[in-house]
Parts: sequence; structure tokens; C-alpha cells
Amino acid sequence: MKFLILVFTLFSCKSFLSSSLIGKKPINATPPIVVGSTTTSTTRPTGDCEPIDRHLGDATKGAKYYFDNNCISCHGADGSGALYGSIIGSSDETIFETIKINPPSQMEDLKNLDSCLIQDIAAHIDSF
Repeated sequence: MKFLILVFTLFSCKSFLSSSLIGKKPINATPPIVVGSTTTSTTRPTGDCEPIDRHLGDATKGAKYYFDNNCISCHGADGSGALYGSIIGSSDETIFETIKINPPSQMEDLKNLDSCLIQDIAAHIDSF
């Protein structure tokens, strides 16, 4: 009987997850290839990227951070929002404020990110 309950529970979880992610790329998706990204010098001073300007960010570095730190689990591989709303088209100010100033509890650890990395993430989001 315990075996049947376990099988039913696992099947239910799988069904829920697959139905809630229909049309979404899998969480372990490979990062997209970013073409034509704008890059800045790799010697820019830390914290010298305020105000954020996605056009000066490095989308490739932003994509690496986005995928390496599992941002896709909530925002989706394409930014359309796997668990939360879409971040496609978010302004530079909104991205900076959400990450650095007033992050949701799930993103609280991101408050300490360097402004230049946030700029790179914004450049990646712009590539969606």
C-alpha cells in the first residue's frame, strides 16, 4: 500500500510540474547564444556602473550569471516567467531596484551584487 501511495505522489508531482511548465524550456536548459552584445572593458572599476545602462553591459557575462545562479528557475530561460511574471522589457531602473534596493525575499542575497554585474544582467535581459 505504501508503494502505491509513493507512486501516486510521485506521479502527481510530475504531472503538476509538467503542466505548470508547458511551453517553457527545462530548468537545465543551456544558455542562449547572445549575438551582437555590447561589451565594456573588463577593467572597469567595481561599482562604477550607476546609473545602470544595459547598452553598456556585457550580455554574455549577464547570461552566465543568470544561468549559473539558477535565475531561470523562477524567471524562465527566456525571461517569460516560469514561476513569476515576465521580466522581458523591464526597465534598467526596475531591474536595479528589484535586485539591489528592494528585492523579494527569494532574491535577498542579490542585494550585495556589484552594480556592473547588475548592468550585465540587464544587458542579458535585453537580449530576450
